[in-house]
Amino acid sequence: MKHKPKSRKRYDYDEMTVEAILDKCEHLTKITGPLHYLHTAG
Repeated sequence: MKHKPKSRKRYDYDEMTVEAILDKCEHLTKITGPLHYLHTAG
């Protein structure tokens, strides 16, 4: 019973982390635009 709430909280954290990563990725893409392009091309 104590494991169920922990799993739910972990899921919430995962979703928040994904959103935060996406936000950071967007910011990084704006700063390192050409670098990202080179990495994908290479």
